[in-house]
Amino acid sequence: MQNNLTSGSVFKNILSFSLPYLLSYFLQTLYGMADLFLIGRYGEVDGTTAVSIGSQVMHMLTVMIVGLAMGATVMIGQAVGAQNRAKVNRYIGNTITLFAGAAAVLTLAMLSLSKGIVRLMSTPEAAQASTEAYLRICFAGLPFIIAYNVISAIFRGMGDSKSPMYFIAAACAANIGLDILFMGPLALGPAGAALGTTLSQAFSVVLSLIVVVRRRMLPGLAAARASGSLLPVLLEQGLPALVQSTLLTALLAVGGMLPAVEYRLLALLPGLLPRVPAANRFAQVFLSLLLPLLFLIAISEDWSVPAEQQEAPAKGRRALAWAATALPCLALIAFFAGWLPAYPTAIATGSMEPEIQIGDMVVMARWGLADIQPGDVIAVERQGRTIVHRVVEVRQEAGEPLYVTQGDANNAPDEEPAAQSQVEGRMIGLVPALGRISLWFHTGG
Repeated sequence: MQNNLTSGSVFKNILSFSLPYLLSYFLQTLYGMADLFLIGRYGEVDGTTAVSIGSQVMHMLTVMIVGLAMGATVMIGQAVGAQNRAKVNRYIGNTITLFAGAAAVLTLAMLSLSKGIVRLMSTPEAAQASTEAYLRICFAGLPFIIAYNVISAIFRGMGDSKSPMYFIAAACAANIGLDILFMGPLALGPAGAALGTTLSQAFSVVLSLIVVVRRRMLPGLAAARASGSLLPVLLEQGLPALVQSTLLTALLAVGGMLPAVEYRLLALLPGLLPRVPAANRFAQVFLSLLLPLLFLIAISEDWSVPAEQQEAPAKGRRALAWAATALPCLALIAFFAGWLPAYPTAIATGSMEPEIQIGDMVVMARWGLADIQPGDVIAVERQGRTIVHRVVEVRQEAGEPLYVTQGDANNAPDEEPAAQSQVEGRMIGLVPALGRISLWFHTGG
């Protein structure tokens, strides 16, 4: 079953699709919360420590899987929007094959690294054995976690975000019931919490597969083959979401709610950046990587000190450090977005060589446009494109200036003079090669 999200009310479609998705993600976080609550009620301190540390590790892995699966959602959604059923089947089949292989590799790797992960998480010695037991059981259930998220990604790509919500809601209910059984009457401790989580994930996979078979969503065997050409596309679509989700989780764990919420708000800004070619992708990577890393460095002094040893003003310093990091980032975003009186433009052609090379970044100013003279380099809007050329002549027509422009490397002036209303800025600076970063994102490398 496919839901057509390309027709009807845009607001209604976005709301009906996004709310179940957000609720699904919230329900998925309840796994660790339920384990912690019940182990605190039925277990000892060491057991609570084991489940707390194990839940953090599993949450990080789940966030990474969800982020990467987002690439499959995007690809399938594009094919559904294009009404290309053959491509939908091919994407579904290849996604299943690729993630099945990834599940096998990741499961074996995590099981072999479980002892090292326990030590890496600075687990207290008294809780190491139970933490390892919790993680090994959860790692053995990684194929179910991956399977659920891949199936959910396929459903969402086909416009259905409600079914995954129902699957995870049923799994949450099963998880709570199994946790009570395993940690209460059976007294299995952290291993029981992990077993309940793993079995409930398996239940959600079985439930979703029943729906898949009933709706005849499985592609033919010819479609379910690994494709090397699909992997780069999947990574391109899913890697930004994976990085954002992972760093958001780290920010939440290290800095608390304030930086995590502000980071998510800042991450909404890239879609507003039209000035530099593909600036939305440029800013997305900038916000996803540089901003949280700068913040983590800024607060490293505070969070490296145990909480009980921190003074009261530490929270204020942490908020101040975050603000001091975020504000310069916002200023840079405003600069690249063209919201300031001066803005950058990446040069994509060689029409101004040798002075201005491909990949250079010119800084344009919006002031002084009434005083443009021959020899000035200006940015002109022509048919939705920005052309950066030199003024060779200024004419007057009906009291309004017309600017005849020409590229330094061109043999003739541009076909039509530019009116004053078409002039977007006058060059005031040049940064060699800096525009290559934007062009690289624009062309995909």
